[in-house]
Parts: sequence; C-alpha cells; structure tokens
Amino acid sequence: MDDESLVPIIESLKFNSTLDTLNLTNNCIGMESSIIIGESLKLNSNLKTLCLKDCSLTFKEIEPIFEGLKSNTSLTSIFLQENQILDDGMEIISECLKHNSTLKFMSLWKIDITKTGAQALSNALKVNNSLRFIVLTDNT
Repeated sequence: MDDESLVPIIESLKFNSTLDTLNLTNNCIGMESSIIIGESLKLNSNLKTLCLKDCSLTFKEIEPIFEGLKSNTSLTSIFLQENQILDDGMEIISECLKHNSTLKFMSLWKIDITKTGAQALSNALKVNNSLRFIVLTDNT
C-alpha cells in the first residue's frame, strides 16, 4: 500500500485498545503516515510490536515516529530493517532511547549506519536500561 492508503489504518491506532501487533512490512510509509504513527504511539497504550521492515523510511520519516515513542509506555519491539535510516536516523533513534524505558527489542538490520551511527547508539545505551536485544546485521 502507499502512504495515502495506510493513513486510515494507522489513524485507527489512536483509538484502538485491543491491537498489540501491527506489521506494515513492504508498504511505502511517507511523511503523513509517519506523523500519524508518532501521534498514535503517544496515545496508544496497548501496541507491543511495530514492524516497519522495508517501508522506504529515511531519517525524515523516522523523526516523528521516534518522537512519539519517547513517551510511549507499551511498545516493546520495533523492526526497522531494510530502510535507509542512515546515521542521521540513528541519531534520532538514539535520542529517543535515552527517554524510552519500555522498548526491549530493536531490529536495525541493514539500515546503512556507519561508525557515527554506532557511536550515537553506544551513547544511548549508556543510559537506557530497558533494551535487551538489538540486531545490527549488515550495516556499512
């Protein structure tokens, strides 16, 4: 699905109290959907797993999602593999990790981070006590 088609589904997360997993793998998530995902994460206290694998995400789309995740109290797993997140996106993710205390699993496989992104993650892990498992396979 494209960004426009995803909007109503993602918008429903703001009001849904039963869904605990949302898998959007291989959909094209643009800025509009990213903003709504971020807003939904601020409001939804039931979603446990969010899969955004291969969704054409860049650091621009990551920013509103992880802004919402900063205050989320339910999400424990997020899958971000095969997106062009790069070091700029890793900086955004790392800043969120300094505030979020519920995320336990992150898949960052093949998101094209380098030493700079790895350093940002390292700094966040010094203060984050909730993460238990991170996948960093196939980064540059």
